[in-house]
This record gives sequence, structure tokens and C-alpha cells, in this order.
Amino acid sequence: MAETTPMQVVAYTFLCVLVATILLKLKHRRSAGGLNLPPGPWALPVIGHMHHLVGALPHQAMQRLAQLHGPVMLLRLGHVPTLVISSPEAAREVMKVHDAVFANRPMYVAADVFTYGGADISFARGPHWKPLRKLCATELLSPRSVRSFRSVREEEAARLARSVAAAGGAVVNIGEMAKVMMNDVIMRVSVGDRCAQRAAYLEELDRVLDLMSGFNLTDLFPTSRLARALGGRALKATWEVHHRIHAIMEAMISDHKVAMESEGDNADAGGDQRGDILTILLRFQRNGGMGGGVTLTNANISGVLFDLFAAGSETTATTTTWAMSELMRNPHIMAKAQSEVRGVLQGKTVVTEADIDGRLPYLQMVIKETFRLHAPVPLLMPRLCNEPAKVMGYDVPAGTTVFVNVWAIGKGEESWTDASEFRPERFETDMVDYAGTDFRFIPGGAGRKMCPGMMFGVSNIEIALASLLYHFDWKIPGGGNPEKLDMTEAYGVTARRKTELLLEAIPFVP
Repeated sequence: MAETTPMQVVAYTFLCVLVATILLKLKHRRSAGGLNLPPGPWALPVIGHMHHLVGALPHQAMQRLAQLHGPVMLLRLGHVPTLVISSPEAAREVMKVHDAVFANRPMYVAADVFTYGGADISFARGPHWKPLRKLCATELLSPRSVRSFRSVREEEAARLARSVAAAGGAVVNIGEMAKVMMNDVIMRVSVGDRCAQRAAYLEELDRVLDLMSGFNLTDLFPTSRLARALGGRALKATWEVHHRIHAIMEAMISDHKVAMESEGDNADAGGDQRGDILTILLRFQRNGGMGGGVTLTNANISGVLFDLFAAGSETTATTTTWAMSELMRNPHIMAKAQSEVRGVLQGKTVVTEADIDGRLPYLQMVIKETFRLHAPVPLLMPRLCNEPAKVMGYDVPAGTTVFVNVWAIGKGEESWTDASEFRPERFETDMVDYAGTDFRFIPGGAGRKMCPGMMFGVSNIEIALASLLYHFDWKIPGGGNPEKLDMTEAYGVTARRKTELLLEAIPFVP
């Protein structure tokens, strides 16, 4: 009998793998009961398609897979069926046509802990979701409320400019300064100026964002005892942070209640004058809740404030930093934006919203273009398919997790001319807004689960950028080439810069 050569062994192994793969696919199709499931890449036993995401950021890896398998793609992450949407048309079906079917969110382990089991707005389900959402839209972050926080934004933007000026021409960390400003804005509008626990809360919030930036093994293998055991250490750390942040929040709530009682709740007599968000929430709690028989618990209040801090400060700081990065890489765009700001302010010593409101259309285009290329939450918040549905003709089984890759949609050549280029001028004729009605541009999502604080965030970004562009000229340290500025993204809850944005600021004297 002839001796088997190494080449024959390799060929035989490959044939076995090929046959096994075909049999697995046939089994999958039979088990699907004749459903027309979306296409996807080849999977491995147990881990599914997770190996396709190794070595890249999830939204980037999913974009590359979608280019091969289509804008409606079905993956299996561990044991969890996962639908990835990468086109405006498919996003419209998920977030508008079948919005009610995809209205809930999968409850990941860390999110479950930090949101008190979905007592907040982002992960809420059940009877309190609609009243909470309505309360946020009509009271907490309504256009009137956003306007009422104007003085806070102006003061913090002025403080940002003073911090840069205090560096005396030395290199400044734009990302860190933007983060400080946005945290201070959120802290002041949420719990007021008098907050002894401010530093402790923000320190714990950083730990929260780190813990929420990945999956616990239980999220990927929800029925596995081994996964629960292996994920126990991370879950223990999550609970430890939660207990500390809960204690801080309870102290804030208690302090506010005492102040409201001692002051007679002067905010009630202020007519249109608004208090901080915590005071408003406590007033609703005291007066009987949110209507419809739904009470407002301390867990709801803590959850809403958690949403504001976790989402509001991180996304706005990230977008501000990316906008400055793109302006540095494109000096002609920087010059045009600065010329607009300085022409409008004309020698003013500080930037106020009364001076810039509606008068900086080019800067607004810069902000939109930054959102398009650098969506702060690239995959948005995940959704959950509540019942069997169809998306672009494909069957989506109940229980499927859904990611809408807005990062990929923003870079789609079929939707945007020269999609990879930073060109704010495209929005002169392409009149998209933040309402979530044009599914080529949905940085805050769309439908009933879209971000309720989008306009509040944009207002924070606009005055921060206006202040930085008005008061300073900017250059790369050491005379570096702006075109070679590192634009690599980091892994996390938001798509931040991987490297710090370090710039030299030259004071501009009007």
C-alpha cells in the first residue's frame, strides 16, 4: 500500500472541513424551518462568527463583512443571533417601518446592573418607558429646557477658553479639556452647582464606561454555566462600582430633598425659570409621579441621571475632539470656520449663544460632517427583535439582537459623494437634520428609541468649538504635518481617538 504524503493529508483534512461546513449549513437551513434568513460569513462551532471580529474594531469589521455579504447580514456572536444593518434602506425598515417590533433593547449584564434593571430611559421596558420618555421630551430636555441651560454652557465654554489660555502657549490636550467641559455642563444642569460628590461620581463614571465597553461572557452565552462562572469576576467588579455610584446618587437625592424642603422649593414659584434636572425629577416624584398610575422611584431618577452622564458627556466630548482633529487636518476648512466665527463675534470678549445662535451655518455643517464620519456611537444602542419580522425581504427570528452600523452608513459611497473626505460644504445642498428622518444621517438614531438629548448635545458642541476657534489659532506641535495627524479610533463605548489630540494654542486678540 502506497505511503500517504503530507500533501494528501492536507487535502484530506481540507475535504473533511469542507464537508462538515456544508453539512452544518444544510442542518442550519433545515432547522430554520424554511425561513429566508439573511446571509452571513462562515461560522465556527460554539463561538459562531466572533473570529471574524478579532483584530479590528467591531463596527469596522462589520463594515468589511457587509461589503461581502450585504447590508442585511446575520451573525452569531457566541449563542446570540445578531443582525447587522449597514444601509439607509435597511435602517429605515428597522427604525421606522417595524419600529415597534425592534423597540426593546437586549439587557446586557453590565447595563442591567447600572440601569437598575432598565429603570432608566435607554434600556427601559414595560409601563414606565413611555411616561419617562415623555417626561424627558417635554420637561427635562425640551427646547425650552435646553435654552434655559444657556448660561451654564456659556460659563463653561468661557472656562474652557481660560484653561487653554492658562497654558501660556504650551501644548494642550484638547480631548481632556473637552471632556472636563462637557462633564461640568452635564453635572451643573443635572444636579446643580452645589454637588459635594461631583469628583467621586465622575471618577466612578469612568469605571462604568470601561466596564460597559465590552461583553460579559454571559451576554454571549446566556445559558452556559461555564460562561457565568468565568464572567463572575467581571460581574463582581461591576457590582462594586454600582454600589459606590449608587451611594453617591442616593446622597445627591437626599441632599436635594433636604434643600427643597428648607427652601420651600422656590423653583415651583419661578414660573418659566427652570431648576436643575434632579430638582425637576424630585418635584414630579413628590407630586405623584408621571401620570397613568406610574410612580417615579429613586431607581428611575438614578437611571435617568446615569443616562445623562454616561451618554451626554462622553459623546459630546468625543465629537468635539474629532471636529478639531478634522479641522486641523484640513487647514482651508479651519480657516473658513474661524473666519465665520470671528466675523459674527467681531471683537467680543466672550462667546455667547445670543451672538452665535443661528448665525454660524458653516460651523453647523462642520458638526454634521463630523457626525457623519465619526459617529460617536458607531453601532448605536442595540435593539431586540420582539417577534418574527422581515427586513428587506429576509426573515428575522424573534430574539435576534440588531446593530445599526451608522458608522458604515455614513461612509457609504452609494449615499455620499466622496464619502471618505471631510467636506462640510456637502450640507449646503443636502439639507439633512438630526430628526432621524433621513436614514443616511442618524447619529442619534431614529424612531421611538432615538436619543432624546440630541439638540442639547449639539448646542454644547457648537459653543465649545466656537470658543476654541474664536479665541485661538491652532497648530501641530513641533511644526508637524497636519495631513499626517493620527486619526485611529479606539475601542470603547464611543469611538474616541486612540491617541490624544495635543495642539499648540496661539491666543487671538480681536
